[in-house]
Amino acid sequence: MVEHPGFGSRLAWLLDRRKLDAHEVADRAESTTEEIRAVLAGKSPRDVLLRRLGPMLGFHAADLFVLANLAVPDDLAPLDATTARWTASTLTDAVRLPQPNATDFSD
Repeated sequence: MVEHPGFGSRLAWLLDRRKLDAHEVADRAESTTEEIRAVLAGKSPRDVLLRRLGPMLGFHAADLFVLANLAVPDDLAPLDATTARWTASTLTDAVRLPQPNATDFSD
């Protein structure tokens, strides 16, 4: 079984591709260079850092929680992940409903 690289390795890869260094990332993410270097070295990132890194790197913060193998906080998670499968059929059914007559709404 192949083990996936840790978040620090993935972050290092992203920063390398975007030509960013730890100091620049720290400035943009309102963090410290030491914290960024610690994460790059394998330390688990703090929630607040992931929330700030997401938009800075062009990701949803929730995606970074997943990449870091951390639970996605409730405020970033979908309200009900199972509802997505029903959305298309519900909209299709709604579109197929007959148009109401003006008299349908009179008292």
